[in-house]
Amino acid sequence: MEMPMSLTPPCPVGGDTLIFCHSVAEYVKSIHLPNLRDATTQEAPYAAFDAGNDAMMIVVEANVDRTYRFKLLEPKSGFDSTFIWSLRDEDDPDKAYLLCIQLPVSGRTPIPSEYKSMFLWPQLTARMSTTSLWIYDMTDHLTLAEWRGKRGKPDPDEVYEIASRLATSLKRLHRDKHCLLRFNADTVVLEDDILFLGVTSLDLPWNETCAQTNGAFDFDVYVPPECRGYVKRPLAVVGDVFVFGVVVYYMIANKNPPICEALDFECPLGPRAFEPGFQLGWDNVILKAILPSPMRRFATIDDAMNALTAGYQSMLDRRDCTVPLRYDAAVDTYIGITKRLRCPVNQDAVLMRSALDGQRLMIIVADGVSTSKYGSGDLASGLLVKCADEYWNEALVNAEKIDAKQAIREILHRCNNEICNYIRKHYANEHPTASESMGTTALVGFVENGRFILGSIGDSRAYLIRENAVACITRDHNLFTMAVVNGMPIQQCAVHPHAGSLVQCLGFFEDLDDSQPAQVDFDIYSINLVPGDHILMTTDGLLDYAAQDIRDAEAIIARTVLNTPDPALACLELILVANRGGGGDNTGIGIINVYDACIMTPFKP
Repeated sequence: MEMPMSLTPPCPVGGDTLIFCHSVAEYVKSIHLPNLRDATTQEAPYAAFDAGNDAMMIVVEANVDRTYRFKLLEPKSGFDSTFIWSLRDEDDPDKAYLLCIQLPVSGRTPIPSEYKSMFLWPQLTARMSTTSLWIYDMTDHLTLAEWRGKRGKPDPDEVYEIASRLATSLKRLHRDKHCLLRFNADTVVLEDDILFLGVTSLDLPWNETCAQTNGAFDFDVYVPPECRGYVKRPLAVVGDVFVFGVVVYYMIANKNPPICEALDFECPLGPRAFEPGFQLGWDNVILKAILPSPMRRFATIDDAMNALTAGYQSMLDRRDCTVPLRYDAAVDTYIGITKRLRCPVNQDAVLMRSALDGQRLMIIVADGVSTSKYGSGDLASGLLVKCADEYWNEALVNAEKIDAKQAIREILHRCNNEICNYIRKHYANEHPTASESMGTTALVGFVENGRFILGSIGDSRAYLIRENAVACITRDHNLFTMAVVNGMPIQQCAVHPHAGSLVQCLGFFEDLDDSQPAQVDFDIYSINLVPGDHILMTTDGLLDYAAQDIRDAEAIIARTVLNTPDPALACLELILVANRGGGGDNTGIGIINVYDACIMTPFKP
């Protein structure tokens, strides 16, 4: 990160040495460095020296009892006109410090005395011209960012406990009509009570113009969208709801949500896109908390926390459910009312198989790639259905127990081999590449012993729908999603001309003369089912045409599933929804409804 050098006081960069001393003039006399950048050491509260290798030594006059020498390690984060760096004390390397550098701002509101117990205060402070420095001794403290960095896989229990404590602190401020706004994973300190770094102020509007002038962070995801630009809304607690949602997102994903102006500040991915193994129940809550429109978010921290609590209770219910279950399921597909005018072949394919006792299900939903130069999408999706059907009849229909993960792996590998063999047999002389050959997305789902196990490759989606929530189980294997997940800046991904192109699907082989099948890479999910669950598996033809906005589309789809108890009729209703929206693509759908086996199904055809 480049620090601005246009300010009157020097701004440190990584590798610089920051020295706090009682008198700059006295310290300068004790060292011998020829390249003195600021010669007015008798009057200035700081001096800067060229320390070689593009590093500076910055000497700052402060009210200290001894001289401190800190090495700047790495930038942590920042907000508004404040930078945060990690430091190492050169004389005591076992200690950990944070440096907050606040560039000139238009104003600061002091923190009232009754709230000072909520804040961690700096050990050392200094002022260089109009720039303020705060140094915090963090040796015995743990920031939220450090806590997350120590966790390989986030634990929902820990995330919920920290979110609850953070919400309690924010509600205390909100009761007295105060807003915090300036907090993030590096300024939230985990103690018995949540503490915030004392560099922040209450009720202070964002100074975005000042931040840009001084070269502060170009884009800070912790800034509520309504606080951006020249026309800003009055401060409100709904801004803290936004930042709270971003912090909870970070606790799960170990990344800030991918938000940028090119997407109108709408977050396109839930935190489980980065942590697919995390339990379902919170993505929809977090995404609502960080919606760009304040009117569509939760109105208060209480509302957001109540929704998180409901999701957490659902997680607990799934862990402990021993209720015997019964299932209703159906699949259906349709070519699309306008899609058929362009292509008279349905390239989606679906399949359902069920054991005689109804306790074991297999559902396949596939979307053939329509841009194939060699082969065709309908053939590829048809091969997946064929392979799955054959494997069911060979190994699963009479099996006492199914290893669902192994079954999914076998079906996907069989299909990939079949597609590659077809290409090699019919087009070997034309030297086709994988990107030009036929392929298909795949959702392969099994219900076994009260669990739903799903294998996913491509951009077809599966959802878990309940009375008050709709949660996307899968993540899309398109260029946009996988690039963001792998660290490409969201600003670049959002404007990429091929953002929606698939990067993973069945029909994948090495670009070799013999078109040998490559290893298939797919996601696998496992969910404990409870009564009242509805599993929806669908191709993108439904999501693209149910509504213009993906959130609206998901809401319409969830409402249709919940209001149509019979799964076969629900499939038909969803096909009608897609066709009323234009029907510009094939639609393939599978639905599983879960009931308590001791209770009659609400509707039975």
